[in-house]
Amino acid sequence: MENEVFEMETEYGTVKAEYHIVDRIKAAAEEAKRDLDTPPPVLVVEKQHHKTLIVNIIDDRLVIYHQIPDNVTSDGLEKLYDEATNKFRAVLFLYCTNCRIFVMSKVLKLMLMQCKECQVSIRGGVIGLVEIFKCMGSNIDVRSGFPLLTLELCSNVHIYQRNVESVYGVIGGLECTINSVDPTSGQRLNRYPVEDLFGSRRFYHLSHDGGMRWIEEPYILNNVVPHLIALPPEPEQASAEQELPFGTTPPNIGFFSYQFGSHKI
Repeated sequence: MENEVFEMETEYGTVKAEYHIVDRIKAAAEEAKRDLDTPPPVLVVEKQHHKTLIVNIIDDRLVIYHQIPDNVTSDGLEKLYDEATNKFRAVLFLYCTNCRIFVMSKVLKLMLMQCKECQVSIRGGVIGLVEIFKCMGSNIDVRSGFPLLTLELCSNVHIYQRNVESVYGVIGGLECTINSVDPTSGQRLNRYPVEDLFGSRRFYHLSHDGGMRWIEEPYILNNVVPHLIALPPEPEQASAEQELPFGTTPPNIGFFSYQFGSHKI
């Protein structure tokens, strides 16, 4: 049986198509509509204190959990979120104090707002921005890539970069530094103080081969005028014996292969 033909008059003449083709076009339109739906909500981890917080994939689910000390079985997980992995999600840590945060799986966006005395390790990759806003006394361990990390109005926040190169945007802040770290030994190579910028925004590019470069622009919305690229002051040499403020690995790192049924780690 021949396929029925769909006809439609247009200003360019009669358009003909078999109905099974029309059905495929309709299906494609429905799929495109689903892709344009409102994105899934941000996963907010709020007001956590003195905890180890981990973002990871467990049994094909995106799980954000607190690991109970000295208990690496399934009973030791205090889940905050357990979401399907059909779409990447943005994660926000808000008002957290004295926490160790490990981002082990890829996320859409990572944000830290008004957190204090936290140790953050970015290991799974970030598709969009990493935003750190009004945080204090915290350390950021960079082990995977992202397009840009912004540091805004922070004090005593220190970034430790292990990957080959990264780009940072800095607005305001006090006593912050960007540090290059040897990815193999974990020893700090160079320490670059970040100037206290309140009337301008500065973009830093740090690579293990080329060192630090920056470009400055006035922080005026919709009227950005870039300045010339320049070199920052020489880095402060770090002691070869100095240890970084991060542990070698988060607890129960074996959860990459965790199986609830067999209690295998």
